[in-house]
Amino acid sequence: MVEAVPTETGPFAAVETAPPSRAEFYSAELPPGVHHLSYLVRPNHPGRYFAPGATIELLDDPAVWGRSAGDVIV
Repeated sequence: MVEAVPTETGPFAAVETAPPSRAEFYSAELPPGVHHLSYLVRPNHPGRYFAPGATIELLDDPAVWGRSAGDVIV
């Protein structure tokens, strides 16, 4: 189970209906420019975890999308 808590609000809001294993955020409008979203993850057990890259897509145009790199959390 993942508990994701946004640490910066900006134009993003957490998706309340997301499954417990995912962190999902939504923005109704995103102005041009570079945007950053941070969130806190609390694992249930000690160890190394892989945080997959973020994916962003437009709801009304699936041809427009982007993906960031993943990372290992120790």
